Amino acid sequence: MKRRVTLQEVAFAAGVSTGTISNYLNQTAPVGKDTKLKIQNAINEMGYQRNEIASSLRRNHTKSLGIIVPNVSNAFYATMFQASEVEAQKRGYTISLGNIHYNRERMDEYLRLFSNKRMDGILLAAYSIDVPGDWYSDLYPPLVVIEPPSLTLPFSTVGIDNLAASYEITKYLIQKGHTRIAIIVLSRESLRFAGYQKALEENNIPIRDDMVQELGKLETDLIAQGDREMSKLLEKASFTACFATTDLLAIGAITCAKRNGIKIPEDLSIAGFDNIPLASIVDPPLTTVAQPIEEMGRIGIKLLIKQIKRKTRAKPENIILNTRIIVRASA
Repeated sequence: MKRRVTLQEVAFAAGVSTGTISNYLNQTAPVGKDTKLKIQNAINEMGYQRNEIASSLRRNHTKSLGIIVPNVSNAFYATMFQASEVEAQKRGYTISLGNIHYNRERMDEYLRLFSNKRMDGILLAAYSIDVPGDWYSDLYPPLVVIEPPSLTLPFSTVGIDNLAASYEITKYLIQKGHTRIAIIVLSRESLRFAGYQKALEENNIPIRDDMVQELGKLETDLIAQGDREMSKLLEKASFTACFATTDLLAIGAITCAKRNGIKIPEDLSIAGFDNIPLASIVDPPLTTVAQPIEEMGRIGIKLLIKQIKRKTRAKPENIILNTRIIVRASA
């Protein structure tokens, strides 16, 4: 086995002290341009590889992050995770994934696990799950929440204005002439329902209970769930448009409608939310609210690393990204 080159040997070859080498590698103090070049040339020529584990322990950092997602088989979260992972790796961090299958208890387990494993920080995607407020403590690693259920959390967050986005897609359906608009939604307490409600009320359209399909919880197979919930809607209500509050639910709703001989959009318009890749290839292609999914993941990692590098917890940052309506054939 080839002998590992030591830091002292690199310092000798570069003609600098080991302290200067350490400052260069860890970016703990300024190093002159010419000195940087000497050090890097010595590292390259000698094939020096630092011991990241030992280095991390000395700095009290592991250079590892935990990412917790509701369901990695959901294209929204898969896309977000991939963008987060690339951003983290660019910055020298490794990633551990926690896939919780929309289960709050599993989320708690992963929060504890990642904390016990001395992760430097945790990125949590939590649109449909409450986040424990007691995590705002210096005893735990920094936490950034993507798609928070509210903006009252004591953590830095990255998300969108769910109320405004749902309002806009519902208003779009109203402008297309629809007054009987059903909704498939996680909860009447959600911001996406609030946006739907606001658009109807502004246009003097009554909210009918039989047109509100409230899920209570999300299942792992959202397409199957959307199919089932659309079937229930069709049994109890007459409507000309439906807003399903995720694309996968909307795709399930389309599947159900077509199976029942309903033409889309001639008989029924369906709109979704997310703009996952599948939205553009489903038949008919889905009109939806586009979220900046990859940008959420990248910004989430940047915020998290920014927090990690601080000595103390600072005031949380809440970043709201823009959405837009993508008009396709389904509505």
